Parts: sequence; structure tokens; C-alpha cells
Amino acid sequence: MLRLACAQQSFTRSLTQTRLFLKRQLWIWPIIALILLSGVGLYVRHAVETTMKANLRAELTTLLNVEVEMLKNWFDSHKANAQAIANDRQTRDLCYQLIDPMSFGDANPSAPPPATQLTKELAPGMSHHDYLGYALVDKSRTILASSVEEVIGLQKVPKYDDFLKRVFDGETVVTPPFEREIP
Repeated sequence: MLRLACAQQSFTRSLTQTRLFLKRQLWIWPIIALILLSGVGLYVRHAVETTMKANLRAELTTLLNVEVEMLKNWFDSHKANAQAIANDRQTRDLCYQLIDPMSFGDANPSAPPPATQLTKELAPGMSHHDYLGYALVDKSRTILASSVEEVIGLQKVPKYDDFLKRVFDGETVVTPPFEREIP
């Protein structure tokens, strides 16, 4: 009990001395105010910054999700366009003729080669959809026809491997533009 009373007297004495010191030393008040206001300012700044970062993160995440969905829709649309162009009867006949020329017998000698006919057949659809080119590749990975004549006849072009595997697995693939094998 005695300790408690001593501690209480000591605290009261310290409080009284502090109050007297602060009354006599008026220059200390602006420093105390500065310290308190700085602390409050830092706290408010931190709270506002945290809120703004959270809001920005949420907005950017939403924007990212919207953009991803738009890209998926865009790719799906272009896949459907590519399938429609490829499923044209004339286009399919020309492709079959290029893949297996023996089963079509003797071609009309005055007619242009099937590869040239295929390029002409695909041109309107490709132009309409802003497609840059096409390639007809057989299972041995030989390019039978292409919008770039220099690559016709090339075999097993390494940069085509990724999407050709998907194509031969039955998937429709629209690739992003890539550098040509032959400039």
C-alpha cells in the first residue's frame, strides 16, 4: 500500500512539474503541436494511400478481366471466321487436290495450279478479315501452299511446330503475326 501511495505522489509531482514547465516555456507548445500534427498527418496519409491503392488495384483487376474476356471473344470470332473460310466447298476441294494430287487424276492443263487457285479463293475472306497469310501444311509438315510463295515446299519449320501440333489435334488456330521464315 505504501508503494502505491509513493508511486501516486511521484506521478502527481511529475505532472505538476511538467505543467509548470510548460507554462513557463511557451516555445515548447509549437514543437508539441508539430509532433502531434505530423503524427496525425502521417496516419491520414497512410490511410488515404492504402485506400487509393486498394481502389486502384480493384479497378485494374476489373479492367484486366474485361480485356481478357474481350480478347477471348476476339480470338473466338476469328477462329469462327477461319473455320468458315476453310469450310468453303471450293477451298476444301483445292486443299484435297494439293494434299493428294493422284486421287484427282489429270488436271486441266490450261487451269492455273491448285496452289494459285487456292490463294485466289482465299483472298477475299482474308482481305475482309485482315488476315496476313495462310499456309496449307500436310501431316509430314511440308508446306503445300501459302500466301508467301517462297515458303512453299519447306519442311518442318521450327516456328510452326507449336501451333501445327494443335492443328493436327483438331483445333482451329489463329496465330498472332510472326516473322517469316524467308524474308
